[in-house]
Amino acid sequence: MALTYEVDENNAVTINDTDLKASFTQKEWPNGDPWNDADEASNWAKLYIASVEDANALYPPASRNEPGKQKVTKDQINKINSAYDAIKKAKNQNDFKSAQDLLKNTLAEIK
Repeated sequence: MALTYEVDENNAVTINDTDLKASFTQKEWPNGDPWNDADEASNWAKLYIASVEDANALYPPASRNEPGKQKVTKDQINKINSAYDAIKKAKNQNDFKSAQDLLKNTLAEIK
């Protein structure tokens, strides 16, 4: 996947996938706040592209006042799925509560 970006005169970021010949435009922060300037928009675009191209990169922030978000790992997904399976298979209240606790703790890890 070859991703590039452009920032126009209104600070709108266009992310281009040159392999798929597809693009999307982000006119503002994902939370709806306007970009302060072209540098801010450009920095977000670089973080977005890194998050797509690098499995270990953070997701880009949704606003200027928050950090990027950690990606959910395969291990965390497996724990979530195991907890859901345990909830479905619970035969009594204790099993159900244990499975709920596992799910709750796994989701707390992800935040």
